[in-house]
Amino acid sequence: HIELESTKLELAPEPLLVARDFSTHISDSHLDLSGTAQKESFIKIVLPLILASNEEINKRREAIRRAFENGDRATLEKWAKLYRIGVANQGNKTLMTRLLERADTIPVALALAQAAVESGWGTSRFAIQGNALFGQWVWRDRAGIKPLDASNDRAVVRSFGSLLGSVRAYMHNLNTHSHYQKFRKAR
Repeated sequence: HIELESTKLELAPEPLLVARDFSTHISDSHLDLSGTAQKESFIKIVLPLILASNEEINKRREAIRRAFENGDRATLEKWAKLYRIGVANQGNKTLMTRLLERADTIPVALALAQAAVESGWGTSRFAIQGNALFGQWVWRDRAGIKPLDASNDRAVVRSFGSLLGSVRAYMHNLNTHSHYQKFRKAR
């Protein structure tokens, strides 16, 4: 609480209940909307996916801690491979610490804002045809959709079988790619 001129202000908002309805793709009904209604629809589609993906990351964090507590080096090394961490000359405690720096949740507001910008609130060709909410690039033609004005002939925007796949890949990318090291340290 903060007191300003004898008035108490609450800093923590009331918890928001989010229905766990998982959309696998952007529906035609979403595309028929415009303005505020389309933005609200987009949030209802994407927010549950972001929350579920963060919950999955939290379960991974628990598994990493459990592996450390049990002295299970093989499991720690499997997690390290997934999160692209070298294991040579590292004790279990150091490895666990490095894993927990990588395997961490993504701020919900950041993920939601980036999905909105990258996908045009779910109206981009990549979002509609490829469930791609974040515009992740890949270098294999069969893995995605070719942009109309690509600056690189080999580059495509990665496609996904579902919107959840797109959210999970985005979070994994932020947690593993070297370009996001400063983000991970700040987080």
